[in-house]
Order: sequence, then C-alpha cells, then structure tokens
Amino acid sequence: MARSVDHPHVFKGRWAVAVAAVLALLPAAFEPSNSAFAQAGSPSGARVPRSIPRAPDLDVGTPAAASLTTKERRWLNSSWPQIWRDDFNGRSLSPRWQHCYPWKTCTNQTNNEYQWYQPSNAKVSRGVLNLTARRERVTREVTPGVVRTFPYTSAMVQSSQAFAAAEGRVVVRARSAAGQAIWPALWLLPLDGSWPPEIDFFEQFGDPTHFEQILHVQKGVKAQFNHDGFDTTAGFHTYGVQWNRDIVVMTVDGRVTGVSRASRPDKPLYLLMNLAVGGNWVGAPTSATPNRATFQIDSVIAYGPDATANVLAPVSRCSRSRARLASQQRQSSHPDQCRPHKRRPRDS
Repeated sequence: MARSVDHPHVFKGRWAVAVAAVLALLPAAFEPSNSAFAQAGSPSGARVPRSIPRAPDLDVGTPAAASLTTKERRWLNSSWPQIWRDDFNGRSLSPRWQHCYPWKTCTNQTNNEYQWYQPSNAKVSRGVLNLTARRERVTREVTPGVVRTFPYTSAMVQSSQAFAAAEGRVVVRARSAAGQAIWPALWLLPLDGSWPPEIDFFEQFGDPTHFEQILHVQKGVKAQFNHDGFDTTAGFHTYGVQWNRDIVVMTVDGRVTGVSRASRPDKPLYLLMNLAVGGNWVGAPTSATPNRATFQIDSVIAYGPDATANVLAPVSRCSRSRARLASQQRQSSHPDQCRPHKRRPRDS
C-alpha cells in the first residue's frame, strides 16, 4: 500500500507537493503488513483505491500457457486488488487463521495420517510462519467417543474465517520440508464443506526435487502437473493458482505451469497450508523419517475482483443455537461459513 502524509500541514508550498509525490511512489514493502490488507478495500462494486496493491502480471510465455486464449490471457493478468495479505511480520499469528479443519477435527482420518495438528506447532519468527512436525505421542479425541494416539504432532493454518473467493488468485511464498512420509501441501477447498473441487497448487511426497500441482475434478478424476528440477527445501519459491468457474491456472515463481478446464469451481474456496506426516499417499513413517521437519511460509497474498467482497467477518465459534447461527450467517460475508462441513475425501 502506498504511503500517505499523516500531517500535510507540516510541509509548505512546493515542498509539500514534492514530498507527497515521492511518498506516493514508495513501494508497498515499506507498509506494515500483518494481515492489514483485509481491511483496506472498498464497498462491493465501488471503485478500488489506487493505493491497494494489484496482482502482478504472470509469465504466459511458457509451454504450459500455450493453450490460453487471448481472452484467458487478459483475465489472467487483470490486475485485481489484494483482498488479503499476511507477511508474518508480527510476534504472533493473526487470530483469523484457524489451526484445524473447519469440520472441527485436527487430523485427516480418511487419509490415515499419523499427525495431530495443534496451534503450538505453528510459530511466527523473523517474518516467517513455521509449520513444524515433531515426533511426539499425543492422545486426542478425534470424534465424539473416539480416542486415538498419534505418534506425531504438526501444524495447519487455514483461512475459512479469514478469506475465501469463488474467483481469484492465491500466491504463497514457501520453503518446503522433505523426508520419508513428510507431506507439505498448499491447497483450496470449498467453503461450504462440499467436495470436489480441490485445488492442490503445491503438494510434495517426501522427495524435495519433485512436487505436484493437482486439480481434483471428482473421485478418481484429476488434472495433474508434475514438476522436477530444483530443490524445494533449498530456498523460498512462490506457488500460486488463479481460478474461476471455467479455468484453473497453476503457477510457480510467477510462471504459468499448468492449465485445466476440467472442473467448474463456482463456489468460494478457502486456503489450507499444512504439514502432514504419513498416510495413504506417502506411506508410513519409518526410521528414515526425521524427528522434526518444518514447512516455512514467508507470505500469503490473495487477489480478487473486489477488494473486500471475499474477506470474511470473523466468527470465533459457530453457534449451535439456530437464532444465533442465523445472526452469524447474516454478519458473515458468506453464509456458508457456519454450515456443517463434510469430511474431505481423498481419491487414490
């Protein structure tokens, strides 16, 4: 966000004009940004202020972008405003991030995973969110009356009470974790709890030099883009996706890496970032599995056609009272925020 002069009366004459012009050109990096842009927009349908940062153009000169039509290329670089940003520059994580699935469980039993997600494994330090998996046994109630012991704890953060969009772009700058049964992922799910679609715009299965971007269309049907060639644990890279009801475009470091028109994601999707351990897709932990692994997130930026329409009013707890629930749904930017969620399935 461009800076503004807090006290313009201090400056006189031409100096005031010159200083104001220089400050207006300063980059957004000088603006404090720990989720600040969630409140920086305008009412739905109103003109978006120029001060709100816009989505940068993507590189469409890649082989993966060859199938894009002229109309799709214009849409891909449509300079949407930010609807959410978190650079993790504060001392703690924004309370809008949630640490378990919206359907109120902190593991994925469908995948037979070995970890239990807990807030203490998600820590902000030196401008980076660290999602850490540890080898430690915990016993938790998975569902009412069902207790299970997990050999690992780990971390998830998700945006179901922060932002969601039926059309938009999400970009995450991250440094991956690797090792036998270590399973980091960046992905989107429908806010109403349905499945599919599911958009996995970064998913890795232990090998640091191989990752996948996958659009799940229906059970057993998916569009998959495989990537090799660099070590995802050696440094930070930017993974992203832009979508509407007609097309899904995957990106890495600002370059188009996959295009699919196989699904119609026509409902608001929210972001999940997690570090799973073990399960159907990566196998069980072994002696080669590290005792500790960390998935680092440097920044999360979401863009959308309107600067505020997709930013959700915070709901700390979805009430079981029908009257209070109706009130929460009216106050939320999207009424599905407090609907019961189905458990997410996984196809093989």
